[in-house]
Amino acid sequence: MVLDRMKSDFVSTVSHELRSPLAVIEGFAKTLTEHFDRIDRETQLESIEIILKKSIALEGLIENIWTCPASRKGGSTSRANLSTSWNFAAW
Repeated sequence: MVLDRMKSDFVSTVSHELRSPLAVIEGFAKTLTEHFDRIDRETQLESIEIILKKSIALEGLIENIWTCPASRKGGSTSRANLSTSWNFAAW
């Protein structure tokens, strides 16, 4: 039961952390696509910079998942093992 709860918490947290930057990326990209001709150049560049920044953050989150302590020790990277060894404060 405890392990199942830990796995569920892990998946929930990872899902939220991955979706947050993705939602920003999607929102800015959609706005640029739909309203590009009505957005001034400075705002276009700022929006592209935000997309890039959030893309880099997303890449970092994914990298952190794959390089968590369980995988560095050569152990299994199953969700059960990740949930018991992951340091969410590092996010």
